[in-house]
Amino acid sequence: MVANRKRRNKVIFKGTGFGWFAVPRYFLGDESNRGKFFKMAASPDLRLYVVLLSESGKAGEAVVTIGNDHLMRFAGLNRTYLPRARKALVKAHLVRAKRMGMRTYRYEILGAEGRSL
Repeated sequence: MVANRKRRNKVIFKGTGFGWFAVPRYFLGDESNRGKFFKMAASPDLRLYVVLLSESGKAGEAVVTIGNDHLMRFAGLNRTYLPRARKALVKAHLVRAKRMGMRTYRYEILGAEGRSL
């Protein structure tokens, strides 16, 4: 007989309750080898958001600083669509973005109702 075990939901950022689910590597890929997700008809906003979630999950922090060049390569965005996608995510209260240099932004993943995690 197998003992009943309580399953805990894993969280991306400790103490926030912000849950996660596994994304297979071949689906998202990486900067040099983009996966199946980027071959789908996903909007620029969605591609940017998924990449930001991936990068913040790797870092284990809700706040990450990422260069525009990295985001453009990984998310498959150009100089026109990256700013538009960033503005759309900020407007939707999914992220907070602050310019940190000429080509770098600090992104904060936001929780419910646009609040900090």
